[in-house]
Amino acid sequence: MNSRLTPRGATWLLERLGSGPRFDPLIGDLLEQFAEGRSRLWFWRQVAGAVAGHILAALRIHALSFTAAVLAGCVLSSLWQFSCSLAFQTVYVNLAAVKQHPWTFGAFARLVGMQANMATEYALCFASAWLVTRLHRAHQRAVLLVFTAVIILQSLPTIAQPYGGAPDSGFMVSISTHVILTVLRVACTLVGGLLAIRTQRLAELDRWTRCVAILWVVQMFVTGLLFAARRVGELSYTQPEGYLTMYAVGAVGGLYLAALLWRQSPSLVIADAARLK
Repeated sequence: MNSRLTPRGATWLLERLGSGPRFDPLIGDLLEQFAEGRSRLWFWRQVAGAVAGHILAALRIHALSFTAAVLAGCVLSSLWQFSCSLAFQTVYVNLAAVKQHPWTFGAFARLVGMQANMATEYALCFASAWLVTRLHRAHQRAVLLVFTAVIILQSLPTIAQPYGGAPDSGFMVSISTHVILTVLRVACTLVGGLLAIRTQRLAELDRWTRCVAILWVVQMFVTGLLFAARRVGELSYTQPEGYLTMYAVGAVGGLYLAALLWRQSPSLVIADAARLK
């Protein structure tokens, strides 16, 4: 029998997107025929057709709950952000005047308010991801990915805002800020959704994932604290590029943590099923 290795990408699609009793015989049949001499292109065609058919069938059955889950996440995000804009509006009023009197009670109160605002933004990412994955349990990963895609689409008008003249440094910083914060929100949403899908606690993750999660939370907290301190005048450092770099590191770290959680989820689900037996 031919000992060729099957295409990793195709087998990954079958294992992740086409798992279940319906696909187990198909996977075995495809592997057997490939070992007997079928081409890699043939294998890819069969996998693509099977997965596409599976997705279309799932959409026909679960389209209503799928759409409702995404819409519910969008509504929650809009209402949450509107409420936060009202609740924390006074924190950002007359910041220039506050900078003239650093280390005062007013400056400290504004700093605390900014940290609370940042905490509510992160809480929104986790709450919206939790809601979306709970309303549609049949395809939790798929609905989570679609919801994050909607978040990106909602941010595009702000990122691609028209500009009448030649881009200057302030304009480029503004665009970079919107892009980085959008990526950071997507990362937080993915992490929150994947943690909501999981049944294990954070303490039951492997050591490397726990370390990445802890370092990511600490890094984001410190970055937000330094940025808020700069805005209220507690810190004299005025170059925004440094904070953008720190937020960019946080965005990349969040995406890496989401990738770790995504990769571990299938084996952990199997472990859960074995433990329940």
